[in-house]
Amino acid sequence: MASPGLPDIVQAVIDYLKADTELAAYGVPALGDHIYRVGEIPSFPQFPVIEISKVDNLRGDHTSTSKNSTTRIQCTITAKNDPDADGLTELVGHRLDCKTNTAIGTAYIIQSFDAGVTSDHSPKIPLYVYHRDFRIMYSVRI
Repeated sequence: MASPGLPDIVQAVIDYLKADTELAAYGVPALGDHIYRVGEIPSFPQFPVIEISKVDNLRGDHTSTSKNSTTRIQCTITAKNDPDADGLTELVGHRLDCKTNTAIGTAYIIQSFDAGVTSDHSPKIPLYVYHRDFRIMYSVRI
């Protein structure tokens, strides 16, 4: 949760992805209903799900008068099979990579870029997980 008066970058990303028509059409009815903030996934979710979390937050140069923040956002995609998980992580990657001077929700994105993806699969659990990170610089002017 963001501090009062500051943009909630996690909620902004969630709202942006929920409103994306191509993502919503990804072969899953109401995929937008399957996008959650970290810790808010129901006990028995319908897959696939996308979980959004803020990994870290870097402030600009303390001698600068800029009111920008750079945050690493992680989108964790979990699906019942590898092609769905991989395809969905690529689609999310295309949606959030290379955004410049774009308002998403309550945040104004100055620049974003895809910082990579890693898979996380255990043969003991019939789920496929991909973690895709983004670096997002956004305005924190209030």
